[in-house]
Amino acid sequence: GYIPADLGTGSVGIAGVPASDAAADLAAHANSARRLALTSLAAGSTAANAISAVEALASTTGADKTVVCWPNVEMPDGTVVDPIGYFAGVRARGHKIGPWQSLLRDISTAGFIADVDVAPTAAQVQSLIDARVTFARVINGNVKIDGWYTAQPSLDVATLSGAQFADLLNSIAAETQAIADRYLGRLIDAVTLNSFEGDIKGMLARYTSARALFPAYDA
Repeated sequence: GYIPADLGTGSVGIAGVPASDAAADLAAHANSARRLALTSLAAGSTAANAISAVEALASTTGADKTVVCWPNVEMPDGTVVDPIGYFAGVRARGHKIGPWQSLLRDISTAGFIADVDVAPTAAQVQSLIDARVTFARVINGNVKIDGWYTAQPSLDVATLSGAQFADLLNSIAAETQAIADRYLGRLIDAVTLNSFEGDIKGMLARYTSARALFPAYDA
């Protein structure tokens, strides 16, 4: 592909191409390259359309690494644009803290976006959350993200539906692969295995110290 896996983790999307046309290919790429796929819908799409787009991804390979972004966003001059750039930008902002960072509410406050083109009603908000739609709306006068989900939860665990968990797992997998690559060609003995184990534990320790992971203890 044009974006090989060795360029590292990140997010990918095609602004202006609706999820119905691009989601399956983006999901497959995200699955194979350890990335997060950002898909969107056409301007004027409704909350029901967004929910249907997530449902359509249910059995797609890579759905646990794919988000459906809704609605389109409105610039100060009234121009309506695809929301992928907004969501990708907020994701980059969150990753300055770490890939585990949720993007909900204040961290996602938009500085150069005036509104959304279709505002969810109060009754629709919970339906969007339950359906795992990634969406933004006006909260206290500013556009903010109020749902940040992958179309399917990571590891098939319902509580890992937040897209930050997909990013976290992608980052850990990529770092683990990079560590393993350093050991290619080396004699596999106790010293090498102990060194490899130490490198892996050291990498994971950074995540536990940031409270992105929590160690498990035997009962």
